[in-house]
Amino acid sequence: MTTSFSRWLEYFDVSQFMPHGHCYQWRPDLVAMHAISDAVITVSYFSIPIALTYVVYRSNNRLPFHKVFLLFSIFILACGTTHLLEIVNIWRSEYYLSGVAKVVTAIASIATALSLIPILPKVVIRFEDDRVL
Repeated sequence: MTTSFSRWLEYFDVSQFMPHGHCYQWRPDLVAMHAISDAVITVSYFSIPIALTYVVYRSNNRLPFHKVFLLFSIFILACGTTHLLEIVNIWRSEYYLSGVAKVVTAIASIATALSLIPILPKVVIRFEDDRVL
């Protein structure tokens, strides 16, 4: 069991790879541009799910399609995590951790997209009834 655990840990050995900063030749303008833009995206992506979840919570789950709001929250939070790890990868080569985050994001993306299919007709009808569309 220790051997398989050790092998699993090898995937997260950062010494095997170079951080992205080397690709940027450690140019301060490139490092700053990528780090700052990913930081802003991360903060935005982390704040959106907080707002969506708060709206669902305050509505006591009476908000139409509240489960989709929660799925979007998970999806957007996962997207934010990938951008956070892009910042980390400038200085540390956490590529397997980044890959795991991208797999989670892909699963959340598919789940969110598929959850929209059955409710789209209901959403359209609801807006047509309210004459919003």
